[in-house]
Amino acid sequence: MAVQFGVGTLQISATAGTMTIGKVQTVSMTVGYETANLRGSTDVFPCDTQHFDGSIEGSFEHGNIDLSNIAIMIAGSGSHAGAGGSGTFTLTAASLPSRFKLILTVTTNGVTSTITLHSVFVPSLTLDFSRTEYVIPSMNFVAENASGGTGLMTWQM
Repeated sequence: MAVQFGVGTLQISATAGTMTIGKVQTVSMTVGYETANLRGSTDVFPCDTQHFDGSIEGSFEHGNIDLSNIAIMIAGSGSHAGAGGSGTFTLTAASLPSRFKLILTVTTNGVTSTITLHSVFVPSLTLDFSRTEYVIPSMNFVAENASGGTGLMTWQM
């Protein structure tokens, strides 16, 4: 297995087709489960373990700001105006995050790794207005079970 750096290209696939969001950095993804252990009267170790409440969650930072793409992920399509990633983005009281396919592609030393999450939404956007750093949008994402049996995630290398 090759070591992959945490910088890659992010694409989203929605009703309008696949769009390249651009460079992302500081990518983090966690696959986890809750567990319940069954123990007998004197058992120190469990004799059975059940898994439930599985989740795939993560975060990434944008290497560049494209207001149009941020608006699509946070509030669905049509919630922005302007060309070339500039303009006005209005978040209303009725805005909801859209669900989309997230494709992260990373190439290191000639080895390409592609992770596809078939249905995700972005529940939060963070804009850090630091005194000494550029504003780099950071987003969290949550994966859901995609309809049609395509599964949650595929990882190709």
